[in-house]
Amino acid sequence: MKGKITENNVEDVAGKTSYAKIGKMADYIIKKDIKSSLELLYKIQQDGYNLYQFNKDLTEYLRRILSLSLNPDLESLFAYSLSKSEIKNIKEYAKNADTKLLVSIIKGLIS
Repeated sequence: MKGKITENNVEDVAGKTSYAKIGKMADYIIKKDIKSSLELLYKIQQDGYNLYQFNKDLTEYLRRILSLSLNPDLESLFAYSLSKSEIKNIKEYAKNADTKLLVSIIKGLIS
């Protein structure tokens, strides 16, 4: 393979969706944009990504938002596994998070 390695290359090899797509889905869910979330889910499925892994990653993303909304000091723990921009995005959601909604969504994803 010649050239630059892209996010799409990594996604293809790993069968895992990018953190950006996980964040986009979380955004749609939090905003209750069902149409956009279903369109994105359909595209992810059509592109051949592992939906089981996507569900796990989305659950973890939402759990981090919930965690930071309840205890902002947990941010330092996420620094080991997330980039600064990823943490920034999660912190933005955490500022205005509806914790009851997040708990409900997370429960739905894990059941």
